[in-house]
Amino acid sequence: MRKRQKGVIMVVKVITDSAADLPPEIIKKYDISIVPTVIRFGDETYYEGVDLTLEEFYEKYFNSPVYPQTANPTLRHDYELYEKLGKEADEIINVVISSGISGSYNTSISAKKLYERKVENPAKVYVYDSKFATMGIGLIAI
Repeated sequence: MRKRQKGVIMVVKVITDSAADLPPEIIKKYDISIVPTVIRFGDETYYEGVDLTLEEFYEKYFNSPVYPQTANPTLRHDYELYEKLGKEADEIINVVISSGISGSYNTSISAKKLYERKVENPAKVYVYDSKFATMGIGLIAI
């Protein structure tokens, strides 16, 4: 996404977490970056959309003796995306799942502070608490 500010074209990148349930064609069309949600089946840890597809999730869900547990995206995943996108963009908007049901907002804020301390001339990062889950987050990101 590009926006005009005082006659200058600025590059803005959008991030959301995999909990937004955006289809791959929408992610590609709108150039949205995804931070993976952590999914655990017992002692096995996966990152949604990275090493566990939706089909694999449901196969494990129906065949595993334990129910899955989720955790918010990691500080490392947020930070690495800020660092990568910050090289391409002037501003980054991270739309996260509701802080009322997840720690994603706090993790994203911590990653933002770390990014701003460690990177020279960082892009401006905005972390937006969507107050939503699933596709509600995705619609805001779009």
